[in-house]
Amino acid sequence: MITGIVKPESGKVFFNEQDITNYPMYKRANLGIGYLAQEPSIFRDLSVEDNIMAILEMRNISKEKRIKIKNDLLEEFKLTQVEKSMGYSLSGGERRRVEIARTIANNPDFILLDE
Repeated sequence: MITGIVKPESGKVFFNEQDITNYPMYKRANLGIGYLAQEPSIFRDLSVEDNIMAILEMRNISKEKRIKIKNDLLEEFKLTQVEKSMGYSLSGGERRRVEIARTIANNPDFILLDE
């Protein structure tokens, strides 16, 4: 319910003291709610670095800051050796690490990891 995938039958959903019950998922994401589904969510036809940059480009930060964050995430998740690899060529573990890095790239206050 916190991500907006399931609507509550009764009651309200609050995040940071704000009623978000009727907010769509993108508005919840803008408020700082991150969600990573169990199903694969990587962009298969983009490289690892482009997968991360695609998320960072939605943030209102300078290009230099986006590149620094991308490089930091690649290092943190030990993805530098595959940064030019396409999503479809990654192992399951590499793919999952890219998905987690993408979720963190949006700088959420709260992350819901589905299984």
